[in-house]
Amino acid sequence: MESSNKQNEKEQTENSTPAADRDIVDSILHWMAAIVGILCLLLIAWLYRPWIYDWVTPDPTVTPTVATSTPMNTTTPAPTRTPEPSITPTPSPIPLPTSIYHWPEHETIDPLPPGFVSEPIILNESNALVSPDLSNPQWIPSSQISSQLGYNFSEEYHATFGPGAITWQMDTALPAGYYEIFILDTVFSSAGTLDFQVKSGDTPLAALTDTQRVLYRSSQGETAQAQDMWQSIGVYQVPENNLLAISTQWEARDEYTIVAIDRVLISHLPDDTGELLQTLPQSLGTYILDDEGAKIESDTYPVALTDNRSWGAKSTVLINPNYQTKVTWEYPDLIPLGTYEIAVFVPELNGNAEVNYQLYANGQLISHDQLEESISVVQSQYQGGWFSLGEWTVPLYFSYPVELKLEMGVNEDSLGEVAVDAAAFILKSMPEILPQ
Repeated sequence: MESSNKQNEKEQTENSTPAADRDIVDSILHWMAAIVGILCLLLIAWLYRPWIYDWVTPDPTVTPTVATSTPMNTTTPAPTRTPEPSITPTPSPIPLPTSIYHWPEHETIDPLPPGFVSEPIILNESNALVSPDLSNPQWIPSSQISSQLGYNFSEEYHATFGPGAITWQMDTALPAGYYEIFILDTVFSSAGTLDFQVKSGDTPLAALTDTQRVLYRSSQGETAQAQDMWQSIGVYQVPENNLLAISTQWEARDEYTIVAIDRVLISHLPDDTGELLQTLPQSLGTYILDDEGAKIESDTYPVALTDNRSWGAKSTVLINPNYQTKVTWEYPDLIPLGTYEIAVFVPELNGNAEVNYQLYANGQLISHDQLEESISVVQSQYQGGWFSLGEWTVPLYFSYPVELKLEMGVNEDSLGEVAVDAAAFILKSMPEILPQ
């Protein structure tokens, strides 16, 4: 009973807490919750402030602007440029291919050519068109001749008594220009004469100098041949774009006129060759020997010059030589009997000494047609061209044909420069009793 009373007293005590106090506590709690909520909202608003600003701010109304033309300064038109004609570039000339027959150094040619040689080309009979073929038994090779004579030949060649023909032909076209062509006359196994033809493509070319006939020397002749020698068949003006060919043919021969075929030499001459040849007189044949083919005997060292107008683009000068100096042009070929005009070329910038000239036939001094044995000349009067020494007639009592030799000496007490260049043997006429 007593415990029941105590329980009731407790409940009455709890129930006796004022209601006003409970309301105050609840109110405080509500405010605190509200304050926390407001702070959270403010924090969120601060974090999303840019987005909220764009969201709540209306787009500004764009006021349309009426376009107005802005006045511009008037531009003065530039002067009209007259178009210049288009220049078509000139194509550079395409160099012609080099021939496989090109010889690198003319000083190594054996035997040495008798005159000016530039850009030499050598064609061998083994590269030529030969009829009958070189395998035919009628041909005697130089190796067989060598074993019979006990003489060694530096180059191979072939000889025959039978009829035949040969054509040496270039493998490439030559540049247009002037060329001198030489035929090799072997010291053995060649004699008699051969006539040569030179063609550019199908067009025959005429020799501007010499003749196209070769009279072969012989080791058994009256004026015996001592070594192989080159014989010129003339200077030719060769057009471009065609192959050059040199040919000859012959009938059956005997032991005194055996035919030997060997090498052909082609030399490119300077561009002014044609002009210099035109200043020489007309003739039946012109035989020119350059200073490179001259024999100089002097105690003065010869000076080679290449910077002046001269035959073959070069000359030789002797400065203040003594009067015992002697220069000899001995034409290596036998040439016909007849009347010869002799002309000598003096370079444009050199040569002012007084010199004298004499002509020999087969080693014998012969007189000028004016009955003088020596012709005296002051070289400075004839610089830059040919000058004529006059004419000599080779007497008929000489054997046919003949060796001609021009000799130049220096007059005693003559000072200055002695020019040595080309000598031309110009055949003017032949006796009627001799073949033309």
